[in-house]
Amino acid sequence: MDRARNSHRSPRGESRMTILAKIVSLLSLTRVYNIALIAAAQYLSCIFFFTSRPPDFSVLTDPHFFVLVVCTWMTIAAGYIINFFYDKNKDLVNSPVKSRIDGFVSQATTLKLYLTLNALAVAASLYVSLRSGVFFAGFAFLLWFYSHKLKKIPLVSNLSLAAVAIVPLFAVFFYRKIVDIQVVVSHGLFLFFLLVAMSMLNDLNNRRGDAVFGYRTLPVVWGERAAASAAAAVLAAAAACTAAVLVFERGNAFFLYFLVAGAGLLCGTVALLVLPADRTFRTILVGIKLLILVGLLCIPLRVVPL
Repeated sequence: MDRARNSHRSPRGESRMTILAKIVSLLSLTRVYNIALIAAAQYLSCIFFFTSRPPDFSVLTDPHFFVLVVCTWMTIAAGYIINFFYDKNKDLVNSPVKSRIDGFVSQATTLKLYLTLNALAVAASLYVSLRSGVFFAGFAFLLWFYSHKLKKIPLVSNLSLAAVAIVPLFAVFFYRKIVDIQVVVSHGLFLFFLLVAMSMLNDLNNRRGDAVFGYRTLPVVWGERAAASAAAAVLAAAAACTAAVLVFERGNAFFLYFLVAGAGLLCGTVALLVLPADRTFRTILVGIKLLILVGLLCIPLRVVPL
């Protein structure tokens, strides 16, 4: 009798597990945690950077800006999906556990979701303006073009990935139209070089899988040591940007973040040049991710006097 009950319940239990697994797969595939950070960056930038008198919290109750953030989320989620579609074979070598989780949803379903998210993003952005619709249509195309073509070109792949990651902040610029060019350029270059270095280090960590499937990344084409030296040069450039940022952030508590960040980036530069090894690559990669996260959380310090 117990066996009969178990056999009767098992299909329902398996169905629930399947649904749960698909939900987890979709959340992992679209990298919800990254998208949440980008949305936070958009709001914080609008409150503390793209305004004449920071902080300006009016954006929190603005439906137009909320639509822009949601459209950004949908477009980036679609970008992650198409990137997985192109990289699923090499990810089985570089990230086997995550690849299996991401691949739980069928290819047909993921492609339909990709098209749906992009279509919804463009359609919803028209609520804000026609220019917003054109912007998100172009952004969706740029994400596809990166996965299809740009990421196969050494160095161009690293630079284009960093550029694509910064594009969502331009949505904020188009919305606010208030910007101190010098401040934004210095902060933007700092973030850009961090993202380029992170991309290069990610290639160093994934060089074995990239080599197996013929991906022409810097470590595969130039060799491990030369690629590590290139990443070190980019870290040094990011450290140099902190000197420019410190000029604009003097007098507020955000100054301290860039002071510590500059010192940490110089240490990472030396480590890459002196000890280019797997442990060094992984450690610095994690350090850059933490640096970006802490920097995001420290943005409100711009209005705190030092």
